[in-house]
Amino acid sequence: MEDRRISKTKNAVMQAFLELSAQNDTGKVTVTELAKKANIDRKTFYLHYDSVDAVFEEYVRSRIDELLPVLRANGFFDSPFDASVFFKSVFSVFEKDIQLYHRVAANPANAYLRDKLRIILKDEIRKKVFSDMLGLKAREYEYFSEFVSYGAIAVYLKWLAADTRDLTSDELANFVGGAMN
Repeated sequence: MEDRRISKTKNAVMQAFLELSAQNDTGKVTVTELAKKANIDRKTFYLHYDSVDAVFEEYVRSRIDELLPVLRANGFFDSPFDASVFFKSVFSVFEKDIQLYHRVAANPANAYLRDKLRIILKDEIRKKVFSDMLGLKAREYEYFSEFVSYGAIAVYLKWLAADTRDLTSDELANFVGGAMN
């Protein structure tokens, strides 16, 4: 179990990161801004993180860790790949920070965050989500994880970037699920 002080500092940094990312039009958050917002000094920041990107990676990984039990609860691992279950599960976890994702998706300056999200999701899919499920050869599995992660992120970001959404998250999940199955 992590020390309470460490946990408190990391939570403050994460909250500051989310707030600054949602407000920042340039898409970049600096260590100085982050430390000031979290009410810590830069030295304390570097005790816990190597960079602002490391904060983002930890945030995305924490969301993916939340996603796995939701996928299990929705029966995702009990049947062949079902994109609609996958998307509905993703939406249910990521929905709490929807405004942050809308800004990330809509702002071209946030391309580095979108790319980082794609890479993290692909890596996590390879490690956790499909490892025992599909019985694919290694190369096929690599292509499959690329397809799912990049496709999922692209569709989700397109939907998020829209000023008005003509589909609900469930409708989008069902549409994509039907197209992929």
